[in-house]
Amino acid sequence: MSSEIRALALAACLLLGMTHMSTVAAADADLLEAIRSGNPGPVQAALRAGADPNARDEAGATALMHAVVSAPIECMRQLLNRGADVNAANSAGATALMWAGGDTAKVRLLLDRGANPNDRARDGSTALVTASRFGNSGAMRLLLARGADPKASANGNLDLLRMAYGRDDPDMRLVLSEAGIPLTEPAQVPTALAANIGNLSMLRRLLDSGADANEQVRLGITQPTVAVAAHAGAVDALMLLITRGADPSARGSRGLTPLMIAAATNQSDVKVIRALVDHGAEVDARDDAGRTALDWALTRGETDVASLLRHAGASAMAPSRSLPPVGASREVRAAIQAALARLQPVGPAFHEQAKCVSCHHQSLPAIAVALADRHGVTIDRRFASHPTEATLAGWRAQEEQLRAGGVSGGVPAFLANAIYGLFAMAEEGVAHSSASDAVVLRLAAFQHADGRWDGGGGGVRPPLSGSPISQTALAVRALAVYAPPGRRSEMTHRITRARRFLQASVPADTDDEAFKLLGLVWSGASVRDVSRQRERVLAYQMSDGGWAQWPGMAPDAYATGQSLYALHASGVSPTGVAYQRGAQFLLRTQLEDGTWFVKSRAIGFQRYFETGFPHGEDQFISAAATSWASIALAYTLER
Repeated sequence: MSSEIRALALAACLLLGMTHMSTVAAADADLLEAIRSGNPGPVQAALRAGADPNARDEAGATALMHAVVSAPIECMRQLLNRGADVNAANSAGATALMWAGGDTAKVRLLLDRGANPNDRARDGSTALVTASRFGNSGAMRLLLARGADPKASANGNLDLLRMAYGRDDPDMRLVLSEAGIPLTEPAQVPTALAANIGNLSMLRRLLDSGADANEQVRLGITQPTVAVAAHAGAVDALMLLITRGADPSARGSRGLTPLMIAAATNQSDVKVIRALVDHGAEVDARDDAGRTALDWALTRGETDVASLLRHAGASAMAPSRSLPPVGASREVRAAIQAALARLQPVGPAFHEQAKCVSCHHQSLPAIAVALADRHGVTIDRRFASHPTEATLAGWRAQEEQLRAGGVSGGVPAFLANAIYGLFAMAEEGVAHSSASDAVVLRLAAFQHADGRWDGGGGGVRPPLSGSPISQTALAVRALAVYAPPGRRSEMTHRITRARRFLQASVPADTDDEAFKLLGLVWSGASVRDVSRQRERVLAYQMSDGGWAQWPGMAPDAYATGQSLYALHASGVSPTGVAYQRGAQFLLRTQLEDGTWFVKSRAIGFQRYFETGFPHGEDQFISAAATSWASIALAYTLER
């Protein structure tokens, strides 16, 4: 054979090989997409077309691992029957069994097919640890019964103890007790007291075991456990801690005392205030910014709490601040353009300093920009993609952790980031990705038995921190738009449970009223339920056309823009009288610099830093208010 013929034959073989590899790669990609769809038919078709049952994605996750998180159990059986390696690990050392920690039936199937319960990922965690992260006591029992070693993880059984006692979950604690793993040193779980504020018997047992009643915990900000009880309105827990030696005037971050935290929160309770005062709390103690408990109470206006503090001798000591002057009213399009000119550049500036994505500087501005663009308003395209790119970059870095049941920064921070990030992307029309899948599925697993989502951080920075009502409404939106189709049946059930919670919920403020309306709309509630809640929101409109965050407070752009957005979602026309009155309020109150000013009443968990947006220490809430105002005004441009 001549050299030319040999060369041609070799080229033909290489071409055939490349064509075969391309065909196989396409079949593998089709398999992974079919798995996400959750339909066994396309999965079977992809396997018959030559897809490898051990196909992997770019991170090394196998088709079986994808089926665990995105598909019904039948798709897992198809892969296993075709030879999928049940113990194959991805680049992080995680296996399908570790990713299955939130689903007992899937854990059982994998164990039945030979999954090793004691494999360790590179971070040292095991399937037993990931099941505990998901709070799945059923899977934990099953794993222990099949030979899982509680001490197999890199931290021995400490991770299990922290998960069981770092939340109010009696069944998880029972699982460990049955396995001979009691908590003998409460100091091993720094948040044990704070996590069990709602469980008096467990709180008492922890204190009896030597837990320090003056323990300081970091839940967003560092605060004494007695302040956690005060913030939650848990009077009985508060009294127990004080009788066990807790200092009612103990200080946490920024000089904040339990009395200040109790007075500042949306759920502020006169019973808690009275209990603290009666037990010697300093009524005129001042935080690092010079504010007293009365100053904090007055951020919500003249309430019963403010009256009680005055009666106890408290004084308001914070210096008064004058409001910025209002500019001349602009035409709607010009008003939105002026607002976006201030909003768009500060997102990258915030991200550069905080190294995280916020609802006030990224997610809400992203919605305002998307709606403005949709309605023909000029936007700065240099910044338009920043919020989504920054959000997805952060999620991709956490993807493996989320699949294995972990979250960065604690549950309240994760929930806020997830629900607002997915809310913004839904409004922008951003397509799903593996990162959004990981976030929405981890979000779904945080739903409580009664249908709500509640990160426990509500009231730390009202109105942005969110109550169970707002968190549940936004979680519903996220599940409806971004959950993988293969989990649709489960998500439908979760949304139904959420709707029932929302129907029975009692809003505490305007934020709750607006988000209850949104949650009912997004969850598919009846016309009657939506109409009834819409009328409640309309009833809070004030004589000047605006809405206030709280009864007794002055109307502002945050509550007004948010209420108008909710009303529009429920079917109220932007040309209607109520909507137009609200829009006129916004146009009248816009400042000369294009922003809207709202005074902060947040305890917060992050110190103020400058991003270029006006209003100093009030800039975070003012940025959010400017976003909501722009969103509401954009709808008035509809034809």
